[in-house]
Amino acid sequence: MPSFPTLPSPLDALLTHNERPSNTEEKTLRVLIASKRTHKTALASQIEALRALLDPLIDENVEIDTQIGQLETALAPVRRLPPEIVQEIFLWTDYSVHSPPWHLGQICQRLVSLCARWRELILFGRDPDVLFGSLRSIHGRLASLESLHIQYYSETAVETDLFTGAAKLYSLRYMVKNGVGPLPWGQIKEAYVEGELHFHINVLAQAHNLVNLRLNVDVDEDGLVPGTYSYAVLPSLRILRVTGGRALDALTAPTLQRLDLPAYELDGLSPFLMRSTCPLEVLSLEDDADAEVPISLPSILGALRLVPTLKILFLVPLSESFDSENEPFHRVASFAQLFNALTLRTRDDDDEKSQDGLVPRLSVFALSIGYFGV
Repeated sequence: MPSFPTLPSPLDALLTHNERPSNTEEKTLRVLIASKRTHKTALASQIEALRALLDPLIDENVEIDTQIGQLETALAPVRRLPPEIVQEIFLWTDYSVHSPPWHLGQICQRLVSLCARWRELILFGRDPDVLFGSLRSIHGRLASLESLHIQYYSETAVETDLFTGAAKLYSLRYMVKNGVGPLPWGQIKEAYVEGELHFHINVLAQAHNLVNLRLNVDVDEDGLVPGTYSYAVLPSLRILRVTGGRALDALTAPTLQRLDLPAYELDGLSPFLMRSTCPLEVLSLEDDADAEVPISLPSILGALRLVPTLKILFLVPLSESFDSENEPFHRVASFAQLFNALTLRTRDDDDEKSQDGLVPRLSVFALSIGYFGV
């Protein structure tokens, strides 16, 4: 490439000031301008020549990138999947399909051939008969299964023994209405159970090693009639969380250490504690701010008298509400009575001082109230 001509030094001063050029300087300037325009024309010609060479090279480079991408698709891992599985993937992503996209067939059979390696299994479907029928070949082959999630809401009861041979199964999410037949409840250690409680009482009674249980159940008014059912005794249960109504009416837990309960279950709490005589250490009562009446203080105090081992008590959220005259009232009728009952008092007993109180071992008391009127 030719070097750019530099301006003669005598013109430097002229270009940095506003003085009028002399005749000689004017002639010199016109010569330089003409020279540079000639040079610019030559550069434009060279640029056009180079662009004529460069554009095809750019197009060829883009085409080669496209060809490389096409060739690399032949090596993509998806090519190794059976066509049936690829088809199911596209069905899952096609939102125009109104019927359930999971069509059990050849794809299911290919997947269940690996069932001996499964550690976690999630089953969700609208037709449990078809679902469990297509999985029939996994019976007795779930040697590694540790976690099972079953979810369907069919009104029809289903009987299947697919999971009775899962020797390592310990975690269960059981979201059904009428049950699915035998499960190895005796080895389950943690479970989430959802559905109609009266359908689950008998199977819960088999869960002798259950340690952690969450119940989110509905209770049919005609389903739990006193005298028509046996209590489900859970001898190993340590943690129980209830989010459904009247679930405590059907349970006994002699080793329970933590209980999370909605406040509307308070009526069943004292009978449950009397049956269980458990060493409860943590009790959490969750209030329903939409309830029409405040939490019954006698119900709370009556339950606390049955658990002298209690160390931690949560009353949350216990939000402040408004009565019919738009006046705020607390969900607990009298905080003063509650605090007074929880206060430790020192007494003299045979010349020795000891502390007496409703829950003498209580070390943490969390009370959450609303901010209305603060």
